[in-house]
Amino acid sequence: MTMTASLTAASESPALAAHVFYTERWNTVRDSGILPLNQSELNEDLTLREEFLEGARLLGVTGRNKHPQPQQLRLSDALNARYRRVAILLPRRSAKSTSIFAVALGRCASREDYAVAYTQMTTGQDARRRFRKDVIQVMERLFPNKEENPWKLFRGSGSERIEFANGSSISVLVPEADAFRGDAYDMVILDEAGAATPEMSEDIVQGLLPTLDTRPGAQLVIAGTAAEYRQGNILWDSLQRARDGKTGAGIVEYASPDETDMTELDTWEGAKALVLAAHPGISTEAAPDNLTDLDIAQERWEELSHGQFAREYLSLFGTEGAAQYFLDQGQWLAHGTDDKLPDMPTDRTVGLAVSVHPDQSCAAITAAWRDDKGRACLLLVDYRSGTDWLAKRAKELASKLRATVIYDNAGPVLVTVEALQRMRPRPKLAPQTWANVSTAAALLAKEISDGRIVHWNQPELNTAVQLVTKRGTPTSNRWAFGRREPGHSIIAAEGASLALRWADENPKRANLRPSFAA
Repeated sequence: MTMTASLTAASESPALAAHVFYTERWNTVRDSGILPLNQSELNEDLTLREEFLEGARLLGVTGRNKHPQPQQLRLSDALNARYRRVAILLPRRSAKSTSIFAVALGRCASREDYAVAYTQMTTGQDARRRFRKDVIQVMERLFPNKEENPWKLFRGSGSERIEFANGSSISVLVPEADAFRGDAYDMVILDEAGAATPEMSEDIVQGLLPTLDTRPGAQLVIAGTAAEYRQGNILWDSLQRARDGKTGAGIVEYASPDETDMTELDTWEGAKALVLAAHPGISTEAAPDNLTDLDIAQERWEELSHGQFAREYLSLFGTEGAAQYFLDQGQWLAHGTDDKLPDMPTDRTVGLAVSVHPDQSCAAITAAWRDDKGRACLLLVDYRSGTDWLAKRAKELASKLRATVIYDNAGPVLVTVEALQRMRPRPKLAPQTWANVSTAAALLAKEISDGRIVHWNQPELNTAVQLVTKRGTPTSNRWAFGRREPGHSIIAAEGASLALRWADENPKRANLRPSFAA
């Protein structure tokens, strides 16, 4: 019997799968693929391998000329080695997520009261979409007789899960700490971990680690592809823990060495050699029916930048740290001036935004407008400690400029807004929704990147633009400006973005009124 034929036959039932895949057969297939760059100890226990094969059967990985690929068997052995925290790094199209799902499903099908939580470190929507597509829809298609199945599939939005007759379950959660608190899990899977912001990583780890404390043998799986940055990246940090031999840390890392000469990517021949050495999903003579082939890899090499190709196909992290700037500092510096602060115009719309630091330690009033060349003019009108001064000063400016006061309606500025609402006459107020705040951040980032800005090198605004990072939410694809450290002040940049969006959305005709000096 050929190797492929034996693998195919293994899918007929879990028992037959285990019989065909005795250690010598499993190892032959597993070791026919390329070796990972880094790998922790493997567990070759046959019973645990049976679990993986059962999970693979439920996902249709085996049967009808389908069979597990070498890297999938290696991942199974690595996850079964009882490490409490396992970091998994594979290029795209390597069956990473499918392999992890197979392990999780096999454990749930084979063990009583085994609880698994799955999420993606992007958004809850992404996690639900992946689970429905790669797990629920596959099992519904392969096992249509619901009454005969020893499990129930739940696909309702926000409640996606699988419940087994033996009390085990797999649930999909949003990537935030509160989603994990109060429960206990035997296995937690953080997929697409390279995409997580440092803030999201810190939040979710704090929430989920206690959920593993009371379950013997509990395991945290942190998996993904390489990211642009390293510092503060949960996937990079987890890989490094295992490389350093930290207690309880396992690893499977298919990647090019960190010292790879990037000039090798200048030619396809150079890139091809790197891909063949690092990408376990590429079809070769040893694995002719793997997941992708060199022709597709070459197309991607032609389409992507060197950095993108290195991350996606070679698992090479970018050299930027999380502390690198999110907003384009080169363009920001190039379009700053040390000229005298300008008068704010009254012949066009001026956005006037108020913003407050979350700890109420400082507040800012920021203005923005478009000049005759269409450039975004960004001016920090006032910036002081505390917030007691803010309402009075904002009303004064709004009255003289006949401007509307703009603010984030979910931010810490709401105490000031209440004070403004009690004033007589009350200034016009324009609360900004999360959608507005997100659009404003994207607008300012683009204007800076495109060099369509003017600013006056005000220290607080310059610092804010340096400190800004990107923050998202687990339940939305939108993002906004965030801070790396709680004490960082980015309120001037936040205000500038809101003011600019408002000015663009509410233009008025020039009326040639005289300018007003702040």
